[in-house]
Amino acid sequence: MTQPSLLDPLSFWRDLVTQVEKGVNEIVHEGMKSEDFRRVAGQVRDANAARRKLTEAVLKRYLEALELPSRGDVRALDERLQIIEDRLVGIAAAVDRLSGEGAGAPAAARSYPSRTRKAPPATDGAATSAPAPDAAAAPRKRARVKRA
Repeated sequence: MTQPSLLDPLSFWRDLVTQVEKGVNEIVHEGMKSEDFRRVAGQVRDANAARRKLTEAVLKRYLEALELPSRGDVRALDERLQIIEDRLVGIAAAVDRLSGEGAGAPAAARSYPSRTRKAPPATDGAATSAPAPDAAAAPRKRARVKRA
C-alpha cells in the first residue's frame, strides 16, 4: 500500500502555503500589538477622514459653480411639490363637492368647457351658412392716434 501523500502531488504545496500563512499571521499579529502600529493606523484613519472631508468640500464648491442643485435642494423641492400636489387634489375635491358634481359625473355634464383648440360650433343658423373670412387675406386697419 502506498502513502496518502504520494497520491496527492499538490499536498506539499498546500502544506507549504499553510505554514507560510501561519508564520505571516503570527508576525503581523505581534506587529499589531505594538504602539507604533496603533499610532500609524490612527494617522492613516485621520488622513482618510481629512481627505474625505476635503473631497466633499471641493465637490460642493464645484457643483455650486456649475449652479447645480445639491441633494438637499432636490429633496426640499420634492417635499414642496408634494405639498402643492396634495393641495391641488384637495381643491379639486372641494370644487367637485361645491358644484354638486361628483367624481362619477360624465364629462359632458361638467360646467367647464372642453379643452380643444377648435372654437365651439355656432348655434346661430345664419352664422354657419356664411364662410369664415380669411384672416390672412384682409389686413387690419390700425386706428390713428393724434398726439398733442
